[in-house]
Amino acid sequence: MDRGRGGQWQRAEALYRQLQSRGHTPSSGTTTALVAGLAGSQQGQRAAALLGELGGLGAHGGTDGGLAPAYNLVTRALARQGLLDEAYDILTRMMKAEMLVGASTTSRSSDSSSAANCDSCDFTDILVSSIGSRCSEVSWGTGPEGAASCGDSTVDGTGEPAASAASFSSRSPAAVPSNVSSSSVEAAVLSLVFDPLSPPVHAELLKMPRFPGNETVWLVPLGSPNDAGCEEVIVKVVPFHSPERTQQLREAGGYYNTRRAYGNGANGGDDEADAFAELHIEDEYIRPEECARYEADMATHINTASAQLSASIDSHSDSDVYVAPLCVLTQPCPLDGGPLSSAHDLQKLLVFPYHPAGDATQYLVSLVDSLEDKMLHPRWVMDRHDAAVTISRELYHMVRDMLGLTARVHHLGHIIADHKLNNMVLDGPANRFKLVDAEAVEYCPRGYLRPGGSLHTEGYAPPEQEADLWVDSRCDVYACGESICAAMEVVELRLATLLEPTSDAFNRVWDTLLSKVVVLRELAEECKKERPEERPTVQEALIRLIDNSPFPLP
Repeated sequence: MDRGRGGQWQRAEALYRQLQSRGHTPSSGTTTALVAGLAGSQQGQRAAALLGELGGLGAHGGTDGGLAPAYNLVTRALARQGLLDEAYDILTRMMKAEMLVGASTTSRSSDSSSAANCDSCDFTDILVSSIGSRCSEVSWGTGPEGAASCGDSTVDGTGEPAASAASFSSRSPAAVPSNVSSSSVEAAVLSLVFDPLSPPVHAELLKMPRFPGNETVWLVPLGSPNDAGCEEVIVKVVPFHSPERTQQLREAGGYYNTRRAYGNGANGGDDEADAFAELHIEDEYIRPEECARYEADMATHINTASAQLSASIDSHSDSDVYVAPLCVLTQPCPLDGGPLSSAHDLQKLLVFPYHPAGDATQYLVSLVDSLEDKMLHPRWVMDRHDAAVTISRELYHMVRDMLGLTARVHHLGHIIADHKLNNMVLDGPANRFKLVDAEAVEYCPRGYLRPGGSLHTEGYAPPEQEADLWVDSRCDVYACGESICAAMEVVELRLATLLEPTSDAFNRVWDTLLSKVVVLRELAEECKKERPEERPTVQEALIRLIDNSPFPLP
């Protein structure tokens, strides 16, 4: 009963209730461990209800300081699930009770105290600045969802991350189709009808459309699902309107709302070639073919320009920045005329390699899980120290990859606009992170501003972008800072799920880890400056990281 990890939280809660029914009072450590298990299983409200039953924190605060770690965990879990009112209520009552608020629950203790006493402040702003939470969901699963965090929302995991016994010092390579030809990939994909209302048998629907006309994401086996070595691909399906359908809708009296792509730099970069428009008719809009394949074209363009840059400096490293599609196919839209069609008559199939390691969030969860035995049952005195060092080293390497990729995008005159942990996957023979979801990439050379907020994720975007004022390269720097904080929170929450938060094991691992990531935490604070002009460039941030890292970063 020392912890309620992963899918065992139901059993742990049942045992906890059984102890209560027999007149036993569970210790604060046992309660905190159960709360950690519930929070790690996306059961933030259930964990909050459990603490509410204990009465340790009344409407006007309480004095049970032993449950402070549990309240910190619940606050962060609720914020991650988007339950900001409940998270802010608990945070406020913690402060009134003078209960210890953890450093990762608030970005700064002083900011939290002043924010909690400021009645004129918007509570969402307080949570973003004081709690440092990400309002978008964090996926804890290691299912194939993380392999294609495409589009403007995160695909949620449903399974518990599988622990790996292998050391993560060498990282797990991606499973990219290698023994199959491009024609075999195309044939396997085109043999299926991607209809979310009637999914094909041999394909798994990972992302349902959130509104009519929105894209879907699928996991598709290239052979029989029963084959032990069956290769898999991710297919992102983007409906669009054919030229004929576009003309029909245009004649119905639509109007244009133009989004400029500024040519991807194909014609020198300063012109507005290749700009596309979306034709709105009441609640619907026209999506031409070039809009449907924008993500694929942009990823290919960035990678091509990056390869040319590497060749010009005689670099032999892997120059790809984005995970580009293996192929882009077209088929009739099976939803045409239905409730989810938005009058789309065709759909693009963007076929991407499947990455079993998942996105950066899932990679970190699996990393911590792989070290569980070493942390819980150390065979010698340095095991827990070594586990913390391993996690720290991987965090530095991940941030190095993130800043390096962002710097290359900026050097090519573009911005990422929607950077976050879920848009990074481990890929390539060098086992380095790469970016996915080029849908938000915009042409914006350094020193230029693009009006509007572009596509972004709340909680990662800086204030000027969330207010839809403008975007530029400094917005990506802010998002990198938020991503560093998010990575630290992922590690802390997973450690709290595996180890009792008040235990010696947790304290030893966490304290050692904090001592190793001082450079990362300071860098994140610099990148998250509220005033854009005070933020470093991504190149400056990368140089600072390499110069001050306690680990070699080639």
